[in-house]
Amino acid sequence: MTVDLISDKAFSTSEIEEEFLNRESLPFSIRRQLNLATDNRRIPPAEQGIAQMRGDLYRHFATPLTNELLFRWQEFLMNSRRDLKDLDSYRLRKEPMLIVAGPVHEPKVHLEAPQARALAQEGAFANA
Repeated sequence: MTVDLISDKAFSTSEIEEEFLNRESLPFSIRRQLNLATDNRRIPPAEQGIAQMRGDLYRHFATPLTNELLFRWQEFLMNSRRDLKDLDSYRLRKEPMLIVAGPVHEPKVHLEAPQARALAQEGAFANA
């Protein structure tokens, strides 16, 4: 997998959350995470975080998915956020989390995430 492909995946992942990353900084940050040659430019926190997550994913792609792994990725992604208090946990709201797109009058649900309490019951992760 090339740095460009990893960067493209990171950009598309972030755009789902309406976060638009710096197209120049992110590839350099990913190169650093993969120990490839790069310069010493300053990388913004959001780009550093997603590069850490994508680098960790690249290095540990065969590792079983666990709560700890998901929470580590969450910590990487939220490294620039100081307003969040519920890291290292699943969402606490009872309403389902939805990925929705399209016009307001005709939204299309692309994904409905499972409720957090259902993950352990379904045995979704190795140590849930």
